[in-house]
Amino acid sequence: MTDRSVSTAGARLAPQDRRIALELGNGNLSQGIRFALRLAAKQQAKAAKLSTILKSAAVMAARMEQQM
Repeated sequence: MTDRSVSTAGARLAPQDRRIALELGNGNLSQGIRFALRLAAKQQAKAAKLSTILKSAAVMAARMEQQM
């Protein structure tokens, strides 16, 4: 059974690590960190498509607007 829960974590990254994560995640820092973790764990790692990232951003923006 796969754990589908979501966790939020803060991490300090050196500038070089941040640049690498942004590159791996096509400009999305969190996606880049997830990609690197999966790659390090030798799981299938695949960068998210830009359209997927933009859809997620639109949903997040709509939720933030509703809270205002």
